[in-house]
Amino acid sequence: MSRSYVENRAEGSALRRIELEYENRLYRAFSLGFSLVEIGRRIGCVSVIHLYRVLQRKGLISRAVKRRRQRAPDRMERSLQRVRLSFIQWCNSWGFDPETAEVELATPDAPSPHGVREAALRDFPDLFERQEGSMDLEEWEREISSSTIGHSYRVDWDEKIEKFTGSIPGVESLTIIGRHPSGVMIELVRVTWLLRAIDLLRDMEEG
Repeated sequence: MSRSYVENRAEGSALRRIELEYENRLYRAFSLGFSLVEIGRRIGCVSVIHLYRVLQRKGLISRAVKRRRQRAPDRMERSLQRVRLSFIQWCNSWGFDPETAEVELATPDAPSPHGVREAALRDFPDLFERQEGSMDLEEWEREISSSTIGHSYRVDWDEKIEKFTGSIPGVESLTIIGRHPSGVMIELVRVTWLLRAIDLLRDMEEG
């Protein structure tokens, strides 16, 4: 989401602190052994390419990714498209060699010595026959996306600076400044999403 409406460095610093906590929580969840797709699912982030790039910047996922022609089985490719990852990126997030991963996924009756099929089962359980009591991923995503955030917004016109200012009651030191109220609201909604994701990531850490 664009941040072009954050025009004052002092006010933007509070937003940056929230962003840094979010990124650090991602770092810790990934370091604890949760996969990229698992994290995205838990925080209601269907497209995980943003998480992938954050973890690359943090040094947990390699940046040295070569163009490769390997691909997953068709059903898994559809699942990867849904989370906006290529097969090569998925392999990179797990530390798999794409050629080895392609072979193990293509031979379901053979052993999977590198754990590729186990990783696919964790990330995409819908690829396999659903067992009783297993998680309905689409239902979970709908629940997370529609859950109440518990924050309200305030947007006011500041005559002194001739711009709109936005804040979230209860979130100290955060002020979003912009020329248009819609742009301020976009940033406020983004902040509430980050705060909700931080809470969910904290729950993952605490088990």
